[in-house]
Amino acid sequence: MFLLIISQGLLSGDEDVIYVIISSCKVEFFHRCWPSSTLLLPLFTSACCEIGQKPNFVDGKTIPKVEALTILSSLVCFPNHFEQLDVLTNKEKDFTPVPMDRTSLKRMIMRDLIKASQNDVMLESREIALCGLAIFLCEELKHQRTESPIRPFLLFIVECLQGQSKKRTSVAEGEH
Repeated sequence: MFLLIISQGLLSGDEDVIYVIISSCKVEFFHRCWPSSTLLLPLFTSACCEIGQKPNFVDGKTIPKVEALTILSSLVCFPNHFEQLDVLTNKEKDFTPVPMDRTSLKRMIMRDLIKASQNDVMLESREIALCGLAIFLCEELKHQRTESPIRPFLLFIVECLQGQSKKRTSVAEGEH
């Protein structure tokens, strides 16, 4: 019943409900391995991605961006523990689980993490995303997994670091 209520809340479209769920669940939600909690992976990553793309404040409300990106970053290596998981998709309102393989899970999580942090001006959010990507890349390279495309993630990290370097240079030049 608990997971049904959470899934209905994530699918409700009510931003206040979604913000409360994301800010309350934290990263332990999936790592405690509660029965069937993994069914909600796509719903959580999608909600976290949407939150990550919003400005820090909307209508005077603080958006839980850091919490959302922390959840996404904590999930980057999670699919490595499974060959396949049954998940609920945000397309299915009838709550019928569909199988999702490890590679698809990884791509979904990484896509949502990059999308959520790509245009974010909040440095803390970008740093959380970069840490998650770096951990993911280390894990993939350490275990020589070739199922995930590593190149786009490396390019994203390099672009972010170059952008930060250019900002620091322009600030330093402006100080003279």
